Amino acid sequence: MKNVLFIVILLNYLPLYAQTDSVQLDSKFHFKNGIYSSNLEVLNNNPKYPDYFLETRRGSEVIFGGSAYNFYNKLSNKQPYTDSLFAFVDNGVLLVYYKRDFHKLILTGAISTFFTENTIQYSTNYATIEDHLYFLDLETGNIDKLKPEKIDSIIKRDSQFYTDYSSISYSDKKKILYSYVLKYNKRNPIYIKLE
Repeated sequence: MKNVLFIVILLNYLPLYAQTDSVQLDSKFHFKNGIYSSNLEVLNNNPKYPDYFLETRRGSEVIFGGSAYNFYNKLSNKQPYTDSLFAFVDNGVLLVYYKRDFHKLILTGAISTFFTENTIQYSTNYATIEDHLYFLDLETGNIDKLKPEKIDSIIKRDSQFYTDYSSISYSDKKKILYSYVLKYNKRNPIYIKLE
C-alpha cells in the first residue's frame, strides 16, 4: 500500500518537472524573429531565415514582377528576397503575408483572424475604406475570407462540434460565426514548438 501511495504522489508531481517541447498558442506567445516561408515553420517556431529583416523595394523592377522585398541580417548585405513568403516576425509578433501586405493577427488559434483594408477611390475624389475579415488555418496555411462555407472543412475536423455547427441555418451561421470560431479554437488548441 505504501508503494502505491508513493507512485500516486510521484505521478502528481512529475508534470511539474517534465520539460515541455511545445506551448499552446495564444495572444501572449512570442515567436522567434525572422522570415517564415511556410505555415510549418510557424508551427515549429523555426523560421527559415532566423533574425532576418525585410525591407520594401522600390523602383521599376518591382512593377515588372521583380522581388518586392530585400532581406538582410546584421551580418549580411541587402539582397532581393525571392523565396516563398508566409510570415515575418519582429519582436515576437507574427505578421502574416497576404495580398502583398503584412497583417497582425487579431485572434490566434487553430482558426486565426486578421483584417485587411481596401481603399476604393471614386472619380469624384471621394474614397472609402472597406475592412474585410480573413482567417488563417494554421494547420494548412490556407487564408480566405471568414465565411461559414469557407471554414466548414476546418470545423469538420472536430466531428462532435461539427454536428452542432451543421444543424444551424446558413443565415444564423453568418450572425454567430465568430463565436463558433472562438469555441472551435478553445476545443482545438494549437501547440507551437519551443525549440
